[in-house]
Amino acid sequence: MNRCLRNLGVFSIFCVSTACGAIVQLDSNDAGSGHAGNIGGATSMAAAGSGNGVALGGQGNAGSSGGATTHSTAGWGVPLNSVSWTTGEVSLSADGFAIVANNYGFLGNPDHQTINSNPSSATYTTLELVWYENGREMRLFIYFSADATHWWSNEIRTYDGQLAGDWIYYYGDFFEQPLGTPFIGDLVLQSNGPSDTTHGTIYFLNLRLLPTFTQ
Repeated sequence: MNRCLRNLGVFSIFCVSTACGAIVQLDSNDAGSGHAGNIGGATSMAAAGSGNGVALGGQGNAGSSGGATTHSTAGWGVPLNSVSWTTGEVSLSADGFAIVANNYGFLGNPDHQTINSNPSSATYTTLELVWYENGREMRLFIYFSADATHWWSNEIRTYDGQLAGDWIYYYGDFFEQPLGTPFIGDLVLQSNGPSDTTHGTIYFLNLRLLPTFTQ
């Protein structure tokens, strides 16, 4: 499988246009226009906004890349929270972050949070976050791989927002950069695990992400 997105003619995983201010909930009549596509498995959603909000989805155009065609749909947003998470192996910061699952928004509660990474090797490491918010446990696990020249991720997991939390999955080809180079960009991912029973969406605004690997 070809991980590299350069042959798709785009820099990042999908097209996002942001405006100042937090993402706010929008009705379908408020949604802007954009392009949705399927890239390497996980569904990507276009974002187009004006004023102080961002409309996710909207009356967009269908698109595809390496998979089934997807269609943009009227969506809604949540307030975003700035985050900065660092372990000995991974550095992640973003001007805006949220996970939406089971109709709850999770912003990364810093008062009840643990952050870990698996010890890195030349080809593998992780970022693993656990926190409590909305009276339930949320988790964000990102799995990183590397070869001699590049790093990437092809699996992200979150909890599903239920009281008895369980995993939902985001599969695809994410973040690929040369070793030592951070991924910088905006990110909106929808869960696509074949056994998922709850839908999840991850939002990152101005994400800056860099894992390190033991050579």
